[in-house]
Amino acid sequence: MAGRLTIAPFPAVTIDPHWDGDINWQLDPFGHPTWSGDFRPGGWIEMLVSGYLAGGPGAQAYRARAKAITMSWLRGVPVSVRDPGTLICISDAFPGQPWIQDQIVSSVDYYAAHWLGAWNHGSSRTWSCCASAAVTRRRHSAAPRGAGGRRPCGR
Repeated sequence: MAGRLTIAPFPAVTIDPHWDGDINWQLDPFGHPTWSGDFRPGGWIEMLVSGYLAGGPGAQAYRARAKAITMSWLRGVPVSVRDPGTLICISDAFPGQPWIQDQIVSSVDYYAAHWLGAWNHGSSRTWSCCASAAVTRRRHSAAPRGAGGRRPCGR
């Protein structure tokens, strides 16, 4: 939460010097695909959500920090780079809030329309989409039934 990020095996980097979530998402201090490949997809934001979900006296600070960074991430990183699994994890800290919930759907829609094929990246994205659909369906499973007796997700 100190504005610095460590992505192994590289040393810590200041990514948010003013602690306001204003992050340069094009940052690549080592000119290395491993660093940028772990930085831009935002999986590390999940640690802030975990800090919030763990509870305790600092929980709200973790949540506020996660929100500030996530808002910057959503503005600064194209949907093609975002991981639906990360979006699901982040949304656990903000249940029912459209600013993050709607991003899950748009991310899955993008991945479905731009499938990369039956190899590593395509398979990985397929699993992310399946997990996203399962979580979205589970969250809506108790929703009131609409016309025709179906739930909003079509089940």
